Amino acid sequence: MTGDQHHSVRHRAALTGVLATALALAGCTASTTASSDSASESSAAASSSSSSSAATNDGTLAAANVLAANANASVLSDSEWPSSTATEVALEGTSASSDSDAVSSADGTVTITATGVYQLSGSLSGGIVVAAGDDALVVLILDGVNIDNSAGPAIWVQSADDVAISLAEGTTSTVSDADAYSDDADANAAIYSESDLTFTGTGSLQVSDAGNDGITSKKDLAVLSGDITVSAADDGLRGKNSLTIRGGQLDVTSGGDGLTSDEDADDTQGFIDIEDGDITVTAGGDGLSAQTDL
Repeated sequence: MTGDQHHSVRHRAALTGVLATALALAGCTASTTASSDSASESSAAASSSSSSSAATNDGTLAAANVLAANANASVLSDSEWPSSTATEVALEGTSASSDSDAVSSADGTVTITATGVYQLSGSLSGGIVVAAGDDALVVLILDGVNIDNSAGPAIWVQSADDVAISLAEGTTSTVSDADAYSDDADANAAIYSESDLTFTGTGSLQVSDAGNDGITSKKDLAVLSGDITVSAADDGLRGKNSLTIRGGQLDVTSGGDGLTSDEDADDTQGFIDIEDGDITVTAGGDGLSAQTDL
């Protein structure tokens, strides 16, 4: 593994094969299919163990009680930001143009530094960087963009409080990143966030990663809606503190785990919460892998 070596075995819950389908159909309205290419997973066995979890499932607790013991995931809903106030950002090769002083570009990197809603269109050979204040709320509306960064993440959230990526209706956006990352790379995914990250909107997003992970948040990662396809060399979607899925369509193909949450320093984090959605996972590792609860 590269980056921050995010696979821990202190205690984790994993689901592969048909068991992922069984979980989704029994626990919520989501339709989930997961498969594993690993021969060691061919038995389709699920294992879960914990030495001191605040949300240990001993077979007598209902799923709702188990999840209630977890920390509240940070999710940025559509009602929290007005799309009518969006600032237009036109991506133009290795640069961008915008009327906002909070948007700048240099050497293929487009940087956003302030709270706001930014509507991105066009194509960029480089990357989008969000470097806003620690209390900033930033929304990126992807309006049919094509972002290809051969040197790192296509979208890198370095700092902010909450960030949402909204997929504009009737559009398809594509992002791709570097072919490889060094072991000590600060960011190692096609879309990488140091902040809470939420996906929403009714458009489509295609994420292609050849170097490591598809989509990673070092905090909470949430998918509310949208049609998202991820192809990743390692993990598909990774929310370190938590991964929440409340809707949308997800099609994930990964060399490592498909959907994962792996915070191991806090027993109320490291969980996956699937409430709704149409999810297909083809993974070389686990289809779903959580440090604490699934």
